[in-house]
Amino acid sequence: MGLGGALRSSAFSTSALYLNPGGIALAKLYHIEATYLYDHPFESHLMGAGVVDSITSMLGVGVAYFYRRLERSDVKMQVHDARLSLAIPILNIVGIGITGKYLRSVNDMKLDEDIQRPPFGRELNNFSLDAGVQLRIGKHFGFGAVGYNLTKIDTPVAPMGLGLSASASVGNFLVIFDALLDWSTYDRLAAK
Repeated sequence: MGLGGALRSSAFSTSALYLNPGGIALAKLYHIEATYLYDHPFESHLMGAGVVDSITSMLGVGVAYFYRRLERSDVKMQVHDARLSLAIPILNIVGIGITGKYLRSVNDMKLDEDIQRPPFGRELNNFSLDAGVQLRIGKHFGFGAVGYNLTKIDTPVAPMGLGLSASASVGNFLVIFDALLDWSTYDRLAAK
């Protein structure tokens, strides 16, 4: 069973850097993570690293970077994503966090005659912000809300959105309800 991005109400480690920065403040930990993925059918490489520290001070801090390269006969693309997250706990049940991120993407797509430009543009080079809050009620219930790309960089690669989530843990099981509202990819509000 895959959860995708459905951890907005329970992410607290390096995953919180991407899903909900408010969660960094709610778990006392020091976590280092490194990732490498090669996807043969797409000739894609993905590598990255992240560090989260919520032990050293009351302010939880996380930093992460990932790089993706896709190189096929019809498309060449590189993506850089660097981010810094800060979070603070309130009464150890609410975490409020913000992530500043730098996104850079360059792609070279071979286009059909009907297409004048690539669907996501040839280049993205912007800063953006995410802000999130996470609420923990006891050991079993959590709620999360996150605003993504609040500076509206106007690209489907990084859409402006709102993520909402509720979770409940029962024994070793985690049940999560999650919604993502996208304000900028389509001509109208879209839900995922």
